[in-house]
Amino acid sequence: QLEEVNKELEDFVYSVSHDLRAPLRSISGFAEIIDRRHKAFLNEEGQHYFDNIIKASKQMGELIDDLLKFSRIGRKAIKIEPVALGDVLKKTMETLSDQIKKTGARVNLPGQMPFIQGDLTLATHIFINLLENGLKYQKPDEAPCIDIGVAVKDQMVLVSIADNGIGIEPEYHDKIFKIFQRLHSQEDYPGTGIGLAAVKKSLQIMGGEVRVESALGKGSVFRISFLKH
Repeated sequence: QLEEVNKELEDFVYSVSHDLRAPLRSISGFAEIIDRRHKAFLNEEGQHYFDNIIKASKQMGELIDDLLKFSRIGRKAIKIEPVALGDVLKKTMETLSDQIKKTGARVNLPGQMPFIQGDLTLATHIFINLLENGLKYQKPDEAPCIDIGVAVKDQMVLVSIADNGIGIEPEYHDKIFKIFQRLHSQEDYPGTGIGLAAVKKSLQIMGGEVRVESALGKGSVFRISFLKH
């Protein structure tokens, strides 16, 4: 019954998110026309309000895109097979290369990396989400440093992703893995509050789990587990 309810909820989220795209596309389209043709004729207050409309529509678009990605996890065919963790991290580093350069970050990878049992796409998205957080939630006066560690215990591959960022108060350690739960304003740290919920859901599908160890101002360590091949 729980699986059926979850599936119905995923279908609902997918349908609503998909349907929201059409009116948002119209809002964005008309806003762009006004921006090109009429914005110069608005007074300072009018231009300020109009800029907020453009900004809000972009944020809504990002939210809809992330909701669709979240609702698709588990909908498409998940292929559980041996996956080289080294290939996953290589793809992750390639995807985030521009952000790493922009922030001046240092990412330390483990030397030996085993195979896991999982879906290549899901596993890659997990690491992209977690490393992006390490790059985003950084202290203003310190370049990001991310250390990735790997260990094998019994039938599990244990991965730690440690950063030197702003950290998370213990009372929010569970909250951050729930959808739409954000600890910071959009102005301070942009986001939709879906990334870590997607990480948790993806790991559950593959038989793993995620938790965080962190304190405010002292960085965070995300610990994830996969089934070993």
